[in-house]
Parts: sequence; C-alpha cells; structure tokens
Amino acid sequence: MILDTAYPTFRDSWISGTSALDLAPEEWQPILSAQTPEESERRLLALAGQALTVGFRPFPSSDIEARPDLPVLDKPTMPESCRQLYRTIVRQDRLPNSQSPGTRLLSLVDARGFSVHPLDFFPAASTDSLPSTYLPWQDWVRGFARTVDAPSELDDETWAYISPGDRLVMLRAMRLRAPDQARQLIATHASEELAEPRLDLVEVLQTNLSPADADYLESLSSDRSGKVKDLVKKLLGRLGISTGPTEDLTELAGFITVSHEGLFKKKLSVSASPLNNAQARRRRELFSRFSVADLAAALGLTPDELIAAWELTKGSVAAGSSTAHVVEADYLLAQMVADTGTDKQVDALALRLAPVRLDAAMRLQPRASHSVRYQLMTRILASELLYLNFLSDLEPDLAEPKDIVGSKAFAALVARASDPTRPSLVPLTMVATPAAASAAIDTLAAAGVRLQDPWLAPLRLNLSLAQAKES
Repeated sequence: MILDTAYPTFRDSWISGTSALDLAPEEWQPILSAQTPEESERRLLALAGQALTVGFRPFPSSDIEARPDLPVLDKPTMPESCRQLYRTIVRQDRLPNSQSPGTRLLSLVDARGFSVHPLDFFPAASTDSLPSTYLPWQDWVRGFARTVDAPSELDDETWAYISPGDRLVMLRAMRLRAPDQARQLIATHASEELAEPRLDLVEVLQTNLSPADADYLESLSSDRSGKVKDLVKKLLGRLGISTGPTEDLTELAGFITVSHEGLFKKKLSVSASPLNNAQARRRRELFSRFSVADLAAALGLTPDELIAAWELTKGSVAAGSSTAHVVEADYLLAQMVADTGTDKQVDALALRLAPVRLDAAMRLQPRASHSVRYQLMTRILASELLYLNFLSDLEPDLAEPKDIVGSKAFAALVARASDPTRPSLVPLTMVATPAAASAAIDTLAAAGVRLQDPWLAPLRLNLSLAQAKES
C-alpha cells in the first residue's frame, strides 16, 4: 500500500462519518480485529496515524550539516531565581530588538559577573552593541564557532583560527598595550572581510586613537563601503584631518555668526544664524560632512573657542518657528563634537549643554568621561520623569542611594506607584548600585508597593545579582 494515497481515503471516510475498515490493506486486518467495530476503527486510526508519522517524516536535504554545540560563555549563567526576575521584566514591556528591557539589562547582568540563559535571550546576527560576553553566541549564529583549542594569542598566523567576535575582544585589548600591532593586523586582514565585519574591525581603532593611525585611515577614504567611509571621516576628524571640499566648508561657515560683544572687555560670541527651511536643510547636511576642527578653522577660531563661545538658546521653542532652526544647531554641534571632537571637547560641550539641552548633551555621553556621565545622570534624576529613559544609556553602578532616593525623578515615581501607566523601573535600575536598588525598594515598599509587585522586578534583579555574586 502506498500510504500517501491510502491515508486521504481513510480521512475522507472519517470526515463523512463512514467506516474506513474496508479500505485498509489485508496486511493490517489481523491487527484491526476486535470485539466491536468501534474498537477496530480506533485501531485503524492509531495505526494510520503512526504510519503517517513515520512514513512522512521530513528528510533533510543533502546540504544540511550538523551545527556545533552552542559555545559556553566566559561568565556563568545567572541563578534560577534571577532568571525568573529577568523573564518577568521581559514580559512586562516588550519593545522591538535592542529597545527591549531584556536587551538593555544585558550590561547590568554582565557587570554583575553573569550571563543570561540562551532561552531567555539570544542575539540575532544583526544585534548591535552587545557586551563582548555574548559575541561567541553571535559568531555561532553567523556560522562561526569558537573551538576549544583556539589560540590564545592573535597574530597573522592565528587569525583564521580565532572567531570574529573573539578577534574584536583581543584587538581592543591589544590597542591598549600595543596599538601599532593591532592596527597592522587590522590593515592586513580587513580588506579580506565583507562590509559589516570590516566596519567592526575599523571601529576597533577608536580605542586609543592616535595620529599614528592617520595614514591607514586615509587609505580607507575610498573604501567600497559607505559605512566604513563615514566612520573614517569621523575618526580623521578627531585627529584634525579634514575630508570635505573647501567650498562646502565656506558655505557652512556662512550659516554661523561670530561676533565680539562689549565696549571694553570683548566677549566672543558664536551663534547659529536664523534660516529658512531650505537653508536649514542644507546646514544640516553640511554639519554631517565636517569636523569641529574644520568648522572652527573656517570661522577663524580654535575648536575650544568655538565650544566655549557657542550661544545656547534657552527655554522651549515652538516647532517650525525660525528659532527652532537655531535650536537645531545646538544638536548638530553636539553630534559633530561627539563624532569628531577630542575627549576634552566632548566633556566641555556636554557640561555646557546639560543645564539647557539635556537631550542634546546625551548625544555626547558615549564618549564623555566618567565624571561627566555622573553629572549627566544627576541632571536626569533632577528633571522628574522627562528624561528618565536616558538613564538606560549610562553604565551600571553610577548612582548611590543618595543620588536616587532624594531625586525629583524618584519622587515622581513614588507618586505614581499605584498608577497603571507608571513608567518602567528599568532605566533607574541600570544606573543603581546594589545599595541604591535596595534603598529604592525599601522606599517604594514604604509607599505601599508590594514587594512581589512585578513593577519592582528590575530593582530586585539588580539586588539579587549582587547577592548571588557574593555568595
């Protein structure tokens, strides 16, 4: 009997409410014999179902290969009690991709010395900004696997035997102790890679960037990847090397006003000129092409003078107004300095922007110093709930109990503790030390929040991870 033709006849008989026993092959009749017709029919159903499962079992094509085992990460999986809290957090607030609370909490879990379970989180090939702990998993997804006997040192001979994720970790460490050696390895092997892996390798040069990297970066100015070329322009800008046409730079300078105020003691003032919509679009485009050193030179200033003298527009501004284009220049300058300024310039502009344009200042925080990031955090906590989500962009363990419990933002959270639309506690958790998380839990519990309330799960996870590390 050919099962794929017989089974449909059985099925049609059962659907129409008639018996299929007469359609069964002779070889099955001894098995189908029973005291009642109903029992015989049930036997036929069971036998046909089993035969169908075995006979129609999917068969892989010849080009399928067994995947290696999932790599074991360098940090242990968090304890089961912490896993339950982590899953609770992820269920509470599902946002896409890297925006989700579960993904944002990876850096906190990593800082506590643990990793997440692969059933609770697993990266896609395109997941960005992963802690280096999870790069072996991403390598596995992309078809590369870490081998047990992989070389412990990276050089030209071992390059092919080390997975891409491990290479990045090794290269970043090498940039700190032997930057020239790391750059030479990147220069030798980057051209062999596709666009995205090549971009990852060039990004390593941001670590300990120096004028010695200039020649290699300039050689990449004609790279076939647009993303690589954009990154190279930013890195060259940080080294004070211009990559844009002079006439365009002159046009950009024409959108900026430089003046000296005061009769006796002249005060330098730099401000964005009011523009119409078309001019504002053009200025936006030109800001992305040049470095802060380029713009300062075109204005006859040093970058430090430009940043110190830039006039910030205070207060709220109506969208679409002429003043809105002036305010937009604050954000454009912040992004320009974040991309192409020195570390000192990044800190200086972030401190100037924080009291006036905190959201613009946060564009600089990835490159800001620890002390400046702390000041940005205190500004966020002092602004009630308006900028609370920006805390997720900062590193763990910035906030002590005094920073959180006495802040306006936390007071606003306490006031909305019983509100169904209360904000997530994930951003606050991201910056809280274990002591701060404990103090926040105690304060919220005193305000009437149940300790088992899922809303408290992020803070409880923070504390539980620290306690698990100590035990």
